[in-house]
Amino acid sequence: MPIHIIGLILSFRTTGYVAILQHSNRTLKIVFKRYSCSLIRASGDTVQERIILQISISRGTSAVKLAQNELWWHGPPWLKLTPDHWPNRHRDILDSELCSEELEYRSSVHVAVTQQRESLVDINRFSSLKKLLKVTAWVFRFVNNARIVNKSMNFYITADEIQNAEYFWLKYVQYEFYSAEILTLKRNEQLRCSSEIKSLVPYLGEDNLLRITGRLLEADLCFGEKHPVILPRHCKFTELLVIREHERIGHCGVSATLTQLRKNYWIPKGHQLVKTIIRICLICKKYNAKPADQLSGQLPRDRITQSPPFQIVGIDFTGAILVKDNQETLLVEGNVKSKLLWELGIIKKIFIGRDNNVRSCLVKTSKGLFKKPIQLLYPLELE
Repeated sequence: MPIHIIGLILSFRTTGYVAILQHSNRTLKIVFKRYSCSLIRASGDTVQERIILQISISRGTSAVKLAQNELWWHGPPWLKLTPDHWPNRHRDILDSELCSEELEYRSSVHVAVTQQRESLVDINRFSSLKKLLKVTAWVFRFVNNARIVNKSMNFYITADEIQNAEYFWLKYVQYEFYSAEILTLKRNEQLRCSSEIKSLVPYLGEDNLLRITGRLLEADLCFGEKHPVILPRHCKFTELLVIREHERIGHCGVSATLTQLRKNYWIPKGHQLVKTIIRICLICKKYNAKPADQLSGQLPRDRITQSPPFQIVGIDFTGAILVKDNQETLLVEGNVKSKLLWELGIIKKIFIGRDNNVRSCLVKTSKGLFKKPIQLLYPLELE
């Protein structure tokens, strides 16, 4: 009885290749070891020789029978023909067992579904927390006026609206970064060890905000200092909050800014964030700028030329030298022409110019000390 082939699979495997043969209603599955070939598909209508493979080394075939097997050594006869006479290679294999066991391709698709909450206000467009909260308050007022009949016609933002806007952003940021922790705490379960805030022992307060349990329950502090709100470090809202507190305390240093923040908020690794914000603060850059080095001018020739001391009096480090002569009584010229009405004075100091001539004197009169030019002095002829 002839053996009808429905398909031959020779696939690359470490165990060998597989051939599926059909004899009457039986399907013979022959597994050959240590060999590998490519996939061959045969069509029953165009293949004249139905027998492709009849013997297997793995089933204990003797060497004599293997040597006499022409099909083993030379392959099917249609391989010697031209490609036009080959079997139809594009026909699909219809054997269900073959498809299920050998040619079954399973594709698994992993879909990660994340729920993102989009805000009506783009926080990345703001550089100030004050402006962000005001715009958010205006948006909330518009939404509330569209829902209720008694609309708020106040032209100014109230403090309660600013507080509600800040509360909204706190919840939004925590839900965006700590959604898994919030859901875990709502189910009264333990946080994962990989959680960033597990060491802080967080809990959900009455306002549904993540807060730190802390050890300051008996301290004489406000509720915000005992249980500060947890905020993520890599967040635009947190950066704006740090900038606001930094400006509120007058652009102080890292420690003062961090202390001010921790009165109501707790940021994991907040020291690094505060340090980064202060480093890029423009006003702090101006305050902490290093003084510029003054460039010295060129020294004059008289300063760098070797010369005896006091040769150039006006340029030497000692400056002009005041020479004191013997005190003389003289007349100081006045506005009147008569010399008898001039004031009497005594020379205390004389001033010598560069030409080594006396140019002026310091004269003491009854009215005080005066510096007079030498031309206005007249010595008395007492001898």
